[in-house]
Amino acid sequence: MVEKRDPITMDDGFDFDETKAPSEVEEKPVEDVPEVKIKATLDSRYPLKWQNEIDLHTKINTTIILEGNVNDKQIYIDKDNQVAIKSTEKWLYDYLHEIGYNTVIFFNHVQGFYWKKDKSEYERFLKLVKSGEKNMSETELSNNSLGSDTSLFGGESIGDILAAMRNTKEAVAVVMTDVSRYISKPDSISDLDHYRFSRLSLATKHIVGPAKSEIHNILFLITEKVNDIPAWFYLSNPLVKTITVPLPDLNIRKMYIDAYYDNFPEAEGETESDIEKNKETFVAYTDNFMIVDLDSLRNLMTNENIPVSKIAKGVNKFKYGTDENPWEDENLRKELSNIEDKLKERVKGQDAAIKKASAVIKSAVLGLAGLQHSSSKSKPRGILFLAGPTGVGKTELAKAISEWLFKTEERVIRFDMSEYSQSHTDQKLLGAPPGYVGYEQGGQLTEAVKRNPFSVLLFDEIEKAHPTILDKFLQILEDGRMTDGKGETVYFSDTLIIFTSNLGMYEEVRDKDGFITKKETVLYDEDGCNEEDESKSIAKYDSYSKKILNAINYYFTIKIERPEIKNRIGENFVVFDFISYDAARKIADKQIDKIKFNLKNGKNIILNLEDEAKNDIFMELIKDEHIKQGGRGVGNVIENMVIRPLSDYLVNHMIFDNATINIKSITKTKGGFVFND
Repeated sequence: MVEKRDPITMDDGFDFDETKAPSEVEEKPVEDVPEVKIKATLDSRYPLKWQNEIDLHTKINTTIILEGNVNDKQIYIDKDNQVAIKSTEKWLYDYLHEIGYNTVIFFNHVQGFYWKKDKSEYERFLKLVKSGEKNMSETELSNNSLGSDTSLFGGESIGDILAAMRNTKEAVAVVMTDVSRYISKPDSISDLDHYRFSRLSLATKHIVGPAKSEIHNILFLITEKVNDIPAWFYLSNPLVKTITVPLPDLNIRKMYIDAYYDNFPEAEGETESDIEKNKETFVAYTDNFMIVDLDSLRNLMTNENIPVSKIAKGVNKFKYGTDENPWEDENLRKELSNIEDKLKERVKGQDAAIKKASAVIKSAVLGLAGLQHSSSKSKPRGILFLAGPTGVGKTELAKAISEWLFKTEERVIRFDMSEYSQSHTDQKLLGAPPGYVGYEQGGQLTEAVKRNPFSVLLFDEIEKAHPTILDKFLQILEDGRMTDGKGETVYFSDTLIIFTSNLGMYEEVRDKDGFITKKETVLYDEDGCNEEDESKSIAKYDSYSKKILNAINYYFTIKIERPEIKNRIGENFVVFDFISYDAARKIADKQIDKIKFNLKNGKNIILNLEDEAKNDIFMELIKDEHIKQGGRGVGNVIENMVIRPLSDYLVNHMIFDNATINIKSITKTKGGFVFND
């Protein structure tokens, strides 16, 4: 068996020499590994926008802040079009040397100054520091040491960086890494840290460099988030530029798989056409992956002998630790033609809503949801926004969908959004950051999805959540992933997300005294569906649906100013109708059948309700106070007219098991309802 080698140079090496002064160190040159050319169509010298920004702003700025995906590996293409994958630090080192910087020194608050290969570069740096000190004032020189401050991120280190940036002998580049770790709270930093950054900011104020040189002294700060640096350091300073390093885009992932395809396990009988198709699928399934993730995925698929043609299996294994995906079950796809009938067995009188919801589920099972977007494979499997009156079957539909998809209701993970009405409750949902109470527990949402990545997420009464909480859903709906308080990535790409809402049913009205009350905007009598004429029923439903959808649009667009959330949901709004008399009767029959079933199985008691008794129940059902409450109103009637009088009947007749009970009618008394046998 021929051993395959990586076709791209993996050049990450720094020989870290942790010291404050030059010392005798053994030279450790990086191993010279041949690089190979990759076919890539480049719009410019550098393949990515952020790399082009660096190329531009090194010429006109004194300081560049790199934030975002800085801990990942980056694509580097040199002037000969040779491609390598390097760490962000090594990318900067090679780039800066290529454009003329002979002295590139790195610094962080743990190791101090460190450099590449040997001590000569640091020795040059020290000479430039001495040269730069000549251009510093006596006050600045005296402040190079802060007495008892012996930390690496202290007066002496900052003084050396400031002096180097003031030198006019040779252009120097200083790269400060892990800047996110320098201070604990950027919004309330200590006086000492404020002083340090204030001194460092002096290096950003003026462009300094050798005379007649095309390059000047430059400072790079590498941080995960720019707001980990005091805002005053970079705001209103035109010589400081912040550049965001994004996750690898489609083109970079395409370059990656082009280079590494032969390093994946081989699939039998692959044609050139198959290979191109597999590459496209790989790119789609790895949306939002870092390059280090792609490396890990490649290693996993190699160890598990999974070819690129089965990338979905590899990605599931990588994300969830299992390659079993209920969404890919062949039997599930065969059952798609019957999904509407299955849902109607549980949700009564909502044929229009079920029809639209079924279309979304079909797209989800077939993997067609969001197919018009380039990142369709990373998005949630499907999104539904269920609107309408209370008690009409919205939550029941979510349970029915879970039972159909996953053969159990337990895959419904429900969140009552009234519990997240305050802005700080996002920590309860997604997890508190390190150092805060509850950090170890994680977030309720993120931990639930970690445990059950294949699930139905039900967010009940979404309008009761604080608008800033809703902002958190933007990334979930768009990218299908979220980083929790522990810094772990949680994937939502195999979840079905369902929102429920009562928006449009009421409006807030302020009286003359300033008190706010809720007024019904849609009424059962006017907007209900009890029309025998089908055309009139359809027209009434269309008019009612329009009211609800207009209210939803107003809420997201005007009231909370979050139209982007509505846009992410798209056309997946499903309006539930009021339940009709016929639907109420069907719901009652279903609940009575469940009572009979449980009595027979649990106590061997057979309960028979004659037609007159059933009619008594129905006549109570259609009263306004019950029918307007939907399925919950039906449940209340069944509780009062069946369960409670049944309990009295069993006690009065000393019946506890093994009996047959025939009930002719149900009569209302002052104490409630009673059975007549």
